[in-house]
Amino acid sequence: MIDAIIKHFFVRTLHKKRICVLCYHSVSSQQRSVEPQRSLNIDAFEEHMRILVGYGVNFISASQLEQHYQHGAALPSSPVLITVDDGLRNYSTTMLPVFEEYQIPSVLFITTDFVDIQTPSPFVRWVEQSTQDVILPVSVDHDYRMLTTHEIVELAKHPLVEIGAHTRTHPYLSRLEHAEALNEVLNSKSRLEEILSRDIRYFAYPHGDYTEGIAQAIKPYFSLIFTINRGSNGSKSSPHKLRRDSLQGDLNQLRYHFLGIYDMIRLLDPIRGK
Repeated sequence: MIDAIIKHFFVRTLHKKRICVLCYHSVSSQQRSVEPQRSLNIDAFEEHMRILVGYGVNFISASQLEQHYQHGAALPSSPVLITVDDGLRNYSTTMLPVFEEYQIPSVLFITTDFVDIQTPSPFVRWVEQSTQDVILPVSVDHDYRMLTTHEIVELAKHPLVEIGAHTRTHPYLSRLEHAEALNEVLNSKSRLEEILSRDIRYFAYPHGDYTEGIAQAIKPYFSLIFTINRGSNGSKSSPHKLRRDSLQGDLNQLRYHFLGIYDMIRLLDPIRGK
């Protein structure tokens, strides 16, 4: 019932001209009852995509969004952009087949110092710390290994895949000296440009963390920059501080976005001191 209400009222009215950006991190092919934080199992991820398709949203690419902000190009009604952070191998093996099934474009943000590091994945630390209930040891679980240079090159050829930068080592940028933070961002951009022989125009902040100084310093280098500040975007939003909803396994997070709850909470930010 709630999904029918969202589809026939909220998606067609409230979100008709709002730009929704969703953020995922990892999807495991294992049928586990408990997944690490920021990771979904394949059944949960497929259900997310089925619900979005059922809502009747129009999936867009980062290139379409870039053209919209730079040149005023029209977007379809109820536009949704799917983004995936970090650069784990399961983007290629587990998520992409689902995107292909529904013809959903996505942009993959890659942490470049972790490319080609396979055993163990540098993200194993947060995976292991986030839950003690994963049965298989994630350090040897192929779902949590990192993409290789060759895999990135092949992914970049895919018509549904776009590539963006995500820093060198996934730090909290606000905790670094300005020059070090700038190196984290720009070195990841140049490394990907070296791998792909093309300009990298999109960037996502690790942990959604940044300072205003960093935001201004990197602005000239990217056409789209993504936060993880919840809520939707409009045509007048800054393309260098785009809002994203970071989703885990709870389907209600997806529903809250389209019900406009995160946008309503955002209106209280000045009162909350944010």
